[in-house]
Amino acid sequence: GYYDGAEVASGFDPAKGSGAKLADSTAIKTYSNSSAGYSASYPAGWAAGATGEGGSDVMFTSTTGEFIQISVQENAARQTALDWYLSQSPAIDQTKVNTLVINGRSAVMSPDNLNIYIGDGGRIIVLTYNPGTKTQISFGSTFKYIYHHITITTPTQANANTNSANSNSANANSANTNSANVNSANANAAGNA
Repeated sequence: GYYDGAEVASGFDPAKGSGAKLADSTAIKTYSNSSAGYSASYPAGWAAGATGEGGSDVMFTSTTGEFIQISVQENAARQTALDWYLSQSPAIDQTKVNTLVINGRSAVMSPDNLNIYIGDGGRIIVLTYNPGTKTQISFGSTFKYIYHHITITTPTQANANTNSANSNSANANSANTNSANVNSANANAAGNA
């Protein structure tokens, strides 16, 4: 058997038993964000809404007002999750930080157990549990399920890259063409003089 909530955190459906998976249940929905490079399961009764710059983040909100947010942070120095976390929170006592592995990636849990930081090369995937106005968390097992079952992929960023590449290359080409014309005209004038 499982203690209360452990079935959910481990991905099993307590309503069905017999090893039935939550992922196969109608109680779970999946939110996918290919441009940000992740997908996550969340309770079907919760609202899911994109937030952040370009909709890279998502907030799953419960009926109690508590929410779980996933965001993507830049990790330009490509630090480990622990090094990145400590650089962002230098006052934190490193002995109170828990390290773990999620989907084969190094990860860190904040001392209050409300934030997970997963290293993925040049970015950090951050999962945050916010109890809102509550003084106790109601969905700890749900949070654990979400961060243990998140799928991290290579971000596609198709629209942003395609659009900026087109406009930048068009601008760069016309700028190069103009300056090339000016330079060759100057060279010709100098040659004729």
